Amino acid sequence: MGFFKNLFFGRKKEYEEQSYDEENGKIDSEVINMRDKEERRRYVDNCLEQIEEASRELEQLTEEYNLVTTYLTDMEEIEALPEQEREQLRQQAQKIVELSQSRENYLSRKDRMRESDYNRMQRMENEVQEGYRKLKNAEDYQALIRQDLQRLDRERNSCQFQQKQWRATVENTRGMAIICLVAVALCLGMLAVLQLGFGMDTQIGYLITAGAAAIAITLIYAKHLDAKAEVKRTSKTLNRLILLQNKVKIRYINNTNLLEYLRLKYEVERADELNDLWNRYVKEKEEREALELAEDDLAFYNKEMLRTLYHYQLQIPDIWPGQALALVDNREMVEIRHGLIQQRQSLRKRMEYNQGLAENAKQIIKEVAHDYPQDADEILKKVSDRT
Repeated sequence: MGFFKNLFFGRKKEYEEQSYDEENGKIDSEVINMRDKEERRRYVDNCLEQIEEASRELEQLTEEYNLVTTYLTDMEEIEALPEQEREQLRQQAQKIVELSQSRENYLSRKDRMRESDYNRMQRMENEVQEGYRKLKNAEDYQALIRQDLQRLDRERNSCQFQQKQWRATVENTRGMAIICLVAVALCLGMLAVLQLGFGMDTQIGYLITAGAAAIAITLIYAKHLDAKAEVKRTSKTLNRLILLQNKVKIRYINNTNLLEYLRLKYEVERADELNDLWNRYVKEKEEREALELAEDDLAFYNKEMLRTLYHYQLQIPDIWPGQALALVDNREMVEIRHGLIQQRQSLRKRMEYNQGLAENAKQIIKEVAHDYPQDADEILKKVSDRT
């Protein structure tokens, strides 16, 4: 707030108007031509405004000064109490300090549970543990089903590979049989040419060819039958695996739907997350219940302290529950007193400044009225209207 300080002129008929800027610590001056009627009026109005502003400021400063003085007086009254009564007050203050600290510690905790999570757990308090069990079982069952599906998928791929191999064997034995028959036919044809064309004895050749053909055909046929049997067996195994895999997939889908429902219901992704929320909720609930008890105890000891302070007839007892630490720790009391004394000194300095400002402005108005009697009635009327 700016204040204007007017200093009396050094030469008759001239006044020097000075304004003091408290924020920047600078003084600005302006010489007033008092022979000019309009400037003279403006100057008088300015002085009256200074008086009004100084009066308002003094009223506020006086009120604050009296409050600080009363505070200091109450401190002296407390320190003058008998030791037994002072100890009773100290014990009440100690309780208030401890309870306030507990409350502050809880409110300043960074790991406090979110209100939305707390309310959700509170709403489902009676079913959370059962929900955790269901969710945990569903997750474990989901892992087992995945393992079964993976195992069945490996067995199916293996069976399909075996079936492909046996089908290839069937086709290979069929080709081998054809090749064998063609070879036998060629051998018989050559033996016939040798026998008929060259008159050679080919009886042994026929016997060898027939025996070799019989052995080869038998072995190929046996292999062919075994391959066809394996193809049939692997087909049955593959069908069984497909049916079993379909059943497991149905279980997987049903369990997946159950998991999605439970996760949606409890607003979590995993059972461990739900369990963690539950454990935090239990701890948070205990702390909130303890806080409620502490709040009740704090209100009780506040009332007890106020009752005690009113009994000692302090002027402003209501501030002391908030300054309970000063009643417990003498260093805090000394620090508060030191701060209040500094406040009072600052207030006194400001009050003296405003008093001097108002007195100086009044003196200047009197001198202007004296130096310019033609304006005296107007000046007196302005002073009367503003006071």
